[in-house]
Amino acid sequence: GYAVAYPFVEGLTGCGLLLAPTARYAAGVAVLLGALGGLSIVRAVFIRGRQLECASIGGRSRLPLGFVSLFNQAGLVAVGLWLVLGTDLT
Repeated sequence: GYAVAYPFVEGLTGCGLLLAPTARYAAGVAVLLGALGGLSIVRAVFIRGRQLECASIGGRSRLPLGFVSLFNQAGLVAVGLWLVLGTDLT
């Protein structure tokens, strides 16, 4: 499902951001991924009060899911919006 596909979609999005012809489309995907990830963190951690660990680096990190992860997702949204709305890629 989504959890299995997410790292691959995120990786392909990152590769797409590096190439000018696909950067604007990849930026749109980055905005979507960041928004969904951010909403998931808010729902799980801040609304439901779950104590989760970040799954970065294959789940081997001991970083609690929270503000750091939320900031990461917000950065993904911000960069995506900057590329979609504020940059001439031609």
